[in-house]
Amino acid sequence: MSKAPVPLVNIKKLTLLKSNLSQLFSNIESGAGDYSIVASLGCRNIGKSSLLNVVFGTSFEVGTDRFQTTTKGIDGMALESSEIVVLDKPQRDLVLLDVEAFDSGFHGGKPSGESCVRLATAVSDVILLHVHCRDVGRLEATGLPLFKNAIEDVMKLRSLGVLSSHSKKLLVVVFRDVDMEETSREDLITAFIEDCNTLLGTRSQEGSVGIKKISDLFDLEFALFPHYLFHKQSFERTAASLKDRFREPTSDDYLFTEDKYSNPTPAMEISLHLTQVWEKLGIESYLVTAPENEMNATFHCDNCYEQALTTYYSRTREWKRKTEEGRIIQNFGKESTELRNEILAIYDNEASQYKGTKAFERKRKSLVERIQLDMYTIYSKLLQKLKEVSFDIFRESLSHIQISDNVEKDVNKAIKAADKYFCSRAELLKCKGTSWQYDSERKELLSVMRENATERLQLARIQGAYVPPARMPISLSLNYLHPNPFGKDSRYEEFQPEKEKVKFDPGNTRRGGIMEAMLGGKDKMRNGITSRKGSPGSTMGSNTKAIKPGKLQ
Repeated sequence: MSKAPVPLVNIKKLTLLKSNLSQLFSNIESGAGDYSIVASLGCRNIGKSSLLNVVFGTSFEVGTDRFQTTTKGIDGMALESSEIVVLDKPQRDLVLLDVEAFDSGFHGGKPSGESCVRLATAVSDVILLHVHCRDVGRLEATGLPLFKNAIEDVMKLRSLGVLSSHSKKLLVVVFRDVDMEETSREDLITAFIEDCNTLLGTRSQEGSVGIKKISDLFDLEFALFPHYLFHKQSFERTAASLKDRFREPTSDDYLFTEDKYSNPTPAMEISLHLTQVWEKLGIESYLVTAPENEMNATFHCDNCYEQALTTYYSRTREWKRKTEEGRIIQNFGKESTELRNEILAIYDNEASQYKGTKAFERKRKSLVERIQLDMYTIYSKLLQKLKEVSFDIFRESLSHIQISDNVEKDVNKAIKAADKYFCSRAELLKCKGTSWQYDSERKELLSVMRENATERLQLARIQGAYVPPARMPISLSLNYLHPNPFGKDSRYEEFQPEKEKVKFDPGNTRRGGIMEAMLGGKDKMRNGITSRKGSPGSTMGSNTKAIKPGKLQ
């Protein structure tokens, strides 16, 4: 392992440091085995460098200020394979690239962050893409649009023959600060893949060589990391598991089986290859051909964004101190709404000359999201304190309730009063224009109050102070109005008018013929098969005529 990270890009001039490239790959060039380049990408302050240090034991510089970018350009470190060969499966030589953040902005008017991402994506074999769990579904927050541009660069370079297209790269998506109890692994992965495919399938520039699905270029792996401070043991276990996948050839989940994800460029030529890729990406020509107004807007709006955030954090310092002390901020909803509007007005005023540009709108939207996210953190702490106050009010009301037959009704009234107090205060604490909810805290409060009331009633029963009243059975009867109350009566027969009974008299010529026709012999009489007299089936005489239905003569 190299002793210290080696900077590979001069961010002021935006050029490659070729001497440092040779130094970084010197030990790799002397080896005869395969090697892989691993690039760590992500947004600012997500912990890319910290995770590399935990997993690989490196010494990349880690920032202490959450609002400052520590990694500038690209820093590289080489991890040589161990000399111990286990079952003819040596470790893979790795070159780790700690890349500047997607959203690091411009340095001296030059987009060093984006340029470094484009280079690292093109030359790497494995990409560690860090994504905050809460940012899934918000494309700008995850930095996926810039990553999409880097993917298109890879496809262009492959079509030109600069990059080899012999196999797929490996994309390891590292989800950060995941709540394992509340978040479904399958849902999180599905949502991320849908975001990538949606972005890749749209907004393709004319003449670009794009792909429709993220799986067309990458094999996908996923790692879910909990919060480092709140779930430290779980974080360390996940980091150890990821380390085994990179560094333990005997592991069942070892990533580099056989020659998978090895760099196709010979180690002796890798420095020259990186230089060629940098030149083919056309970073310098990009600076010349990019719209000057948009570049200036991005640089200026980024500064206005930082100034507005600095003002916001200075104004909220007192709020955070009070919440840490367990105090409720009165009129937080109204004051937070006014502060948010004031900060946005400061940004609009400072960046007014760039209104209408994409950079202005993008930074303004990001500022709103950043402010409201920080305010929601304060709001959540206030809800916890409000829940405690509401429960104390309930307990105070419960202590004044006398044991009587109406004790259960009195307890329910106390629960409703405490719940009403909590809901009304929680509404006052909400910042207008947000979708903040307090349903989960309310359910917790109701559950705790009901549990406490039940325990007290049970204790009173055991002590004999309270005997619940016996519950009498309830009889239920249904009454309805009869539509004909004076009609039918079961004691009397139903009145039916007598119908005239027609008797069959074969001796009567006219009546007999009519009755035979009525009883179904009509057709037979027409065909001469049956006769009016005699047995069925006898043949009619020559002088016998069938009576047809109709008017009698």
